[in-house]
Amino acid sequence: MSTSEPTSFPQVSQARQAWEAAKADQTMARDRLRDAVLAEVDAGAEIAKIAEAAGITRKTVYAWIDTHDDRANVARTISDAMAWLASMGVRQAASYTALSDDDPLLNSAITVLRGSLKTIPTSKYSTPDDKARVWLWGEVAGRALQYWQKHRRWPRTVSVDDVSEYAN
Repeated sequence: MSTSEPTSFPQVSQARQAWEAAKADQTMARDRLRDAVLAEVDAGAEIAKIAEAAGITRKTVYAWIDTHDDRANVARTISDAMAWLASMGVRQAASYTALSDDDPLLNSAITVLRGSLKTIPTSKYSTPDDKARVWLWGEVAGRALQYWQKHRRWPRTVSVDDVSEYAN
């Protein structure tokens, strides 16, 4: 008796095709996950370069984020960032320099901040510390906004190390 697959049964052929498609989907999903992990590693390496250029250790950067990530501190951080952006000539930022943690403008301020940080050429940063500070503001704003968009409330804390909260 032969162990080869009978070719006269369409169910067997369909099952094989379904299995091959599932295997291909699994491979694609694995590749996407690998690409995402590599992108995260690249982002981490870039963050480390920025911090190192400013003479700041990665541990210090994470400590900054941990102390800037509750709701009141997010508002204060965003306000500080907006004041800096206004000093750099971003007119739109001047409207957001005195935010409170329950301010209805906080969402739009974060959106303006994230967009504005991308438009300022790095040559305008007066010190390497400005570059690290800008990264910090963008990180805090981005994490807070992601949380807000998912949960429609501000997080108690937003930590760079706790990305699982955004995956749930």
